Amino acid sequence: MSICKICGAENHKGILNCLECGWDLNKYILSPYGLAQERKSKLKWAKDLWTKNDKNEYEIKILQQEIEALKSKFKTLRQEKREIESTLKQEIKDLNSKIETLTQEKQKIESNRYQKVDLYNERKNIDFPQLEEFLKKKKWEEADKETHYLILEIYNTHKIGYIRKKDFLDRFAPLPYLKKIDELWFEYSEEMFGFKIQWSIYKDKLSQHRFSYLNNEPEAHSFNEFEQQVGWRCKRDYPISYKEIIEQILNGKGKRGQLPILRVGEGDTHERIRIHNFLKIFGSSAYYNCQIAE
Repeated sequence: MSICKICGAENHKGILNCLECGWDLNKYILSPYGLAQERKSKLKWAKDLWTKNDKNEYEIKILQQEIEALKSKFKTLRQEKREIESTLKQEIKDLNSKIETLTQEKQKIESNRYQKVDLYNERKNIDFPQLEEFLKKKKWEEADKETHYLILEIYNTHKIGYIRKKDFLDRFAPLPYLKKIDELWFEYSEEMFGFKIQWSIYKDKLSQHRFSYLNNEPEAHSFNEFEQQVGWRCKRDYPISYKEIIEQILNGKGKRGQLPILRVGEGDTHERIRIHNFLKIFGSSAYYNCQIAE
């Protein structure tokens, strides 16, 4: 084993330069030439060591600069993280506040939407003498149009010209008024016309198809058969015009339940849904138990 005089590292026999520090381990012959070689070798070792150290110092300096840059970047990122967290906390707080506000507004809207308004107490100026006069004189077209006008007044939908599905679902039906209208039709038509007659026919069609009238949407076959039976639609499934209906009645060919005709807006599907929900009113226990309007 050869011991390095510089770093003290042990090197295997035959190794020319120390594996740790690069020191020349050769034993030179004590001669001018040998001493020159030894000196030359040591100078080379010193130069290499200096270059290596200088390079190492440069690399260390670069690494230190990179470390400082990383520290600065880390500090910046940590500050940005804190700012982002602070911003997110504030945004979450604002969102929670908005959610709470919207939830309250939603509850308020739903409360107002499903708040049951007693239309009977709201409407005290509904007059029936004109309708009764038309019915007494068998002026069916005029009576039908007057009924339409009264219903718009009752539901306060005269501005749009028809009643909507939500008018049946979101409010108390103005039962005393509806009952008054229905009773007038029933009496002066000699039990030929009226909403409760229409309901009776429609309910029979629903039961034939084993369909519950409690649903908020009609069953197609039941409704088609109902319309055909009351003379609103021919057997070929074409709707009959209002003019033709009035002519049939005036010519003594009217059908039971053919009047009055409820105006519920455009669109076949929506029209049926509204009529379905309106006629359900006349099968309710509340309708039978309510007092008729004076």
